[in-house]
Amino acid sequence: NPRARYQTPITVEDVLASPLQTSPLHLLDCCLVTDGAGAFVMTNAERARSLRRPPVFVLGAATCHDHMMITQMPDLTTTPGKVSGANAFAMAGLGPADVDVLMGYDSFTITALLHLEDLGFCAKGEGGPFAADGKLGPGGSLPMNTMLHRAHSTISHRPRRESTLRSMPPQSGHGRASAASDFVSALINAKTA
Repeated sequence: NPRARYQTPITVEDVLASPLQTSPLHLLDCCLVTDGAGAFVMTNAERARSLRRPPVFVLGAATCHDHMMITQMPDLTTTPGKVSGANAFAMAGLGPADVDVLMGYDSFTITALLHLEDLGFCAKGEGGPFAADGKLGPGGSLPMNTMLHRAHSTISHRPRRESTLRSMPPQSGHGRASAASDFVSALINAKTA
């Protein structure tokens, strides 16, 4: 991305050599301060079926908010996604095994691991080993946050992710599913057959 703040790849060594902000987070573990916005254009299912482009249906949505600032979190190892994710999955009739793409708000390097754990992709404390085998990268079994170089605002990723979903072949039942999780909300989107 020619507009990216950092133009060269950042290595693990770069992160560990950057100034400590608050243990164990270094400067390059933390997101840049940025502003952004995004929007969904939504309609009912009947109208969506009559549009030129294939629709992506929101099967489940939920929110949970338990703090304004990270310093107010009741538990630094648990995000509100634990509650909102479970509720959104329940509404959708889906679970982590049904998800093919995961887009999570990753304000700090630890946040992605917390999402994996809180949304039920792995047990608490197992996020590191779960991510270590490459399954979260492009072409992996659960690509995660593969487009974050485009913008910081999480909702900005959703339209691009939905266009990706439109191009995926449907599977039995619900089709391919995508989970999105913010610090305060979780959405399950899926392309139906």
